[in-house]
Parts: sequence; structure tokens; C-alpha cells
Amino acid sequence: MKNKYFRFSALVRLMIMALFLFTAFPRDSLALGGALSVSFRDAANVSLGSYTHLKFPSWGDRTHFGNDVLASCGSVIYAPGSGAVVDVVRPGTENYNSLGNAVMIRHQGGGRGGVDIYSLILHMQDSPPVSVGDEVTADTVVGRVGMTGAANNICHAHFELRYFQRRFHTSYNNIYANGNVSGTSTAQDNWENPNAYALTLIPYSYFDGAGSLIDPARGSGCSLNAHWGCSRDVVRLHAHSVPSTGVFQVYSQPGHCDYVSIEGLQASYIGVKRWHETYPSFSDGLSTIYKASGSRVHVRIPSNQWVLLSVTTTVPIPAGSYRNVVVSCQAGAYVPASGSTLTDIAPPLGSRSLNPYPLLVKLPADFHWSGSGSLITRSGNTSSAESAAGYGRTRDEAIKLSSKKSLLSFQVYSDGSSCQSVRISDAAGATGAEVETSVKGWADPDWSQITTGPLPRNVNLPGAGFWIVKVKPAAIGWVKIRVVCN
Repeated sequence: MKNKYFRFSALVRLMIMALFLFTAFPRDSLALGGALSVSFRDAANVSLGSYTHLKFPSWGDRTHFGNDVLASCGSVIYAPGSGAVVDVVRPGTENYNSLGNAVMIRHQGGGRGGVDIYSLILHMQDSPPVSVGDEVTADTVVGRVGMTGAANNICHAHFELRYFQRRFHTSYNNIYANGNVSGTSTAQDNWENPNAYALTLIPYSYFDGAGSLIDPARGSGCSLNAHWGCSRDVVRLHAHSVPSTGVFQVYSQPGHCDYVSIEGLQASYIGVKRWHETYPSFSDGLSTIYKASGSRVHVRIPSNQWVLLSVTTTVPIPAGSYRNVVVSCQAGAYVPASGSTLTDIAPPLGSRSLNPYPLLVKLPADFHWSGSGSLITRSGNTSSAESAAGYGRTRDEAIKLSSKKSLLSFQVYSDGSSCQSVRISDAAGATGAEVETSVKGWADPDWSQITTGPLPRNVNLPGAGFWIVKVKPAAIGWVKIRVVCN
């Protein structure tokens, strides 16, 4: 069930990949070593504008050195990554009429060859809430989408990456170069194309669902209960101020679960990755990110292995409502669902294994979540030693990868007498590691019983029913967590 042969931690893998990229690619096609991404949370109608380091038609023969990200005014903008604020433009500041409210951040060592690079975000709605000298991270709010300055009355954020700290380069008197100079050495020496390493368009979201279950009472008798937890399962997504995410773990097997059907969303982002992957970097096209529309879509999954599916709404669910998302296994040759669209938004197949950063920063939900316990598989599955030993019925495991804020989740069924509590431990037997644990009912919008303490530890379940147990390890790096019914 679980791949036990990790040779490197996810952090080491990323360091090796970054070193490989720095040494193997020309600088004009290189993704940034820091894997920066600008994120728009609480954002509606987000899309990538068409003017990115290209000739800007409305200004004649000029080049636009930035990426215009279209989003509803007021959408929250977070810093592209860790750094220090080096310039802020506010009303009354020089160049405000052109730039509007703006922030520039220095990212130490984030550029080509490990040199510093600067991110610049323009046209924000209000005076930025940060000041020169402030330290920021990817969780720091630097402003909201607006149309101040020369934004042509269109709500958007001009985002650019550059290697100079001045408000304008000496060769240009504004954000437009005189003439189409995008192919010149001056431009290539001083700017990076945001598209080259992925601008994050998928909103961050609450993680509030987990597919499948640990079910000691039913075991291999799932067929008596419409195959819930065997070949299909459901999550409930609740209303929050940002999009919501549900996660399913699926065991794929030819003739039983060749692909999956997902129902319950009109528009969503769907992530597909192998259970143990840090990011979907394989070039087979199966570990990827889709943008989907329609009430029912069919999604391909890698065969004969454990697969994680994440489903994220494109916009927040309206207050006072919820959505049930159902995933079911389908047997036979893949057939697209009628009346729906499924668009692969990952980088081209030929570049995925060479340039994984776009997928790293585009993972739905938020990449802080990187694991889910439990499974969807065929009834009575004993095809592996793990399933025969009770994994997916009385116990399960999930991997926390390199992200500092990774979350693991397990869905547990208690009949009120068996599995009244679960024991949470490090699968390797280590003790003392601090974790935060939370519990909520399957249909509940909020978490309860939020406690922090060392591993191993027992967590009581409130009674009979389906419960979601969330585990948030404090440690950075690769951790495998085990949950066992008591």
C-alpha cells in the first residue's frame, strides 16, 4: 500500500533538482531556484492576462515586462515568497500615476545562479499594508487587487520579476520598453518571464474533507453498504471565505478501478498524484493538475498503485450551504464524461520531469496539505500485505512531505463500541515529536478537540459515526504518520 523505500527526504530531492536546474539550463529558460509564486487568495475570476514580456498592442511598438493577472478587485495578494520589502509606492509617491499602489520585494538568492531577484506588484487597490524594511513570507498579505495607476480601469495585478532594484530600469521610463526589445540581451539580462516558472492562479483553500474510511466494523463487507469506502466515497465541502478542498485516496487496479468519476462540482481544480510523491514530476501525464467544469467529470489515474486526488472549488461556497463531492471507481477503457471539460493545466509533458516547479506551486488546496489516510478500493481487497493486515479497515498511514505546514487526514468510522479512539504515532517508531490533532464529524464545518502534544498519543472519538482526524506535525521534512483504531 505505501512505498517504504524513500531514499531521500523531499527537501533533499528539491535541493538536488534545484542544483540540476541551475547547472543544466540556459538562464533565459531557467525556473527560479526559489520556486517563487504569487498567490491570489479569496480571488474570483482569476486568469492569466495575455501580456507577458511581449509586445503590448495598445501601446504600439512597445514591450510589456510583466504578467497581468486578471482578478476581481479586492482579491487578496500574498507575497511571492520570503524576502524583504525594498520599495513601496503610495498616493503622493513618485510614479504613483503610472504604478499605482505597488510593492517591491527582494528575494535573497532566488535568481539565476543564486543571485538576488526582485518581485514587483503594481496597481493594488489600497495603500500597501507593508513598509520598506519589513520581512515577508508567502503568508504575508502585501495588498489587494485593484486598478490604481495606469491600469486602464481593469482590475488586475501587474507582476514582474527583475534583477534591479530601481523603480524603473535606466533604459526605460516606465513599465513599457520603447520598442519590442523582448529578445534583446538587455531585456534578457534584467527580467524573468513569470510564465517560465509558474504564476500561481489556483486559490489557496481550506482543507476540510478526506475521502475513504477506516472501518473495523464493516471490513470486507462494504458491498453491504453500497460500496462506500470500497469503490466510492464522498466528502462534504463547507462554506468558507476561500475555496474548499476535499481529498480522496484511491487504490487503482485494472478491472476494478481503471479511472474515477467525480461528481458534485460545477467548476474545480483536480490534482492527481501518486501517494508518496513530493510533486507530480513524472512525464507520463497522469500525475497532474486539471481545471474541470461540469457536474460530472472522468479522471485518469495511474494504474496499480495508491493515488491521491484533491478537489478544490474555484470560488468559495456560498455561506450557509455545502457541496457533497462523490468519487467512484470505474472499470474498463477510459471514456470522457459527456457535457464536461477537463483541461490539463500542468506544463507540457516533455518538460515536467525537468521543470517540476510549476506543478509544485500549482497544486490545488494548498501545498501545505500533502497527505491523506484511507483508501477507495474494491471490496475485500487483500492484494497487498498492508491491506491484508488491516490497512484501510483498522489502521492507515499518510506521508507528510517537505512543506512546513503539511496536513495529514484520516477518516475513521466508529460504531460506538469498536474504534472508540485512535492511536497516532510515527510509523518509524520515533517518539516525542510534537503534533497538533483536530477532530470533526464528517458533516461538521468546523474542527473541535484541537490539542497539541508529543507522539505517540491517543485521540478519543466523540461517539458513533464518521470522523475526520487531522494531524499537523510541527517538524519540517518527511514524516510518515500511522493511525490505529483502539
